[in-house]
Amino acid sequence: MPAAASSDVLIISGAHRKGGNTDILTEHIAAALARHSLSHTDIILREKDIRPCTACLSCERDNNCVITDDMQALYPLLESSRVVVLVPPLYFFSMSSLMKIFIDRCQMLYARRFIHKAGSDTRGRTGIIVSLGATRKKKRFIGVTLTADFFFRTIGIRKMRTLYFTKVEKRGDIDTVKDIDKRIERVIDGIK
Repeated sequence: MPAAASSDVLIISGAHRKGGNTDILTEHIAAALARHSLSHTDIILREKDIRPCTACLSCERDNNCVITDDMQALYPLLESSRVVVLVPPLYFFSMSSLMKIFIDRCQMLYARRFIHKAGSDTRGRTGIIVSLGATRKKKRFIGVTLTADFFFRTIGIRKMRTLYFTKVEKRGDIDTVKDIDKRIERVIDGIK
């Protein structure tokens, strides 16, 4: 679906591998949203030109990011979408580099909200983190949880829901997860 500010939900995929488990998981999430009649915009980070933050502090001084790339079009979506869903694979107990670079570039939104006091309204917005990894223990998603929590606060979201899938390593493993659609339905239930 093309980017549009009128979507109820913004889905952001941090998958490096096209057609892999994270892409399949993202498709399950999109299907669940459609069943709930929620419109969504999909952002596939590997398809975007997003350069790393250079720590130049321009956002803190001037309330503006000086890097001209695809993030400029994403900032308004991050501030206006009622629900933001992050879908990163678990890498070394944290998020993929694509997702982390994207989140680091949200320093501009942090500066806008907390330094310049110009952030958007936060009422009624929800953040959802759905991640998967080869690990057998859900506690290994702690890095994902902490990063997502601070990211959501940065974009003005206080309410966060989590869903983690373990033992997903080889291509197609996500298709063997029991009750995947029911678990996704539970995490998106009530976000209307």
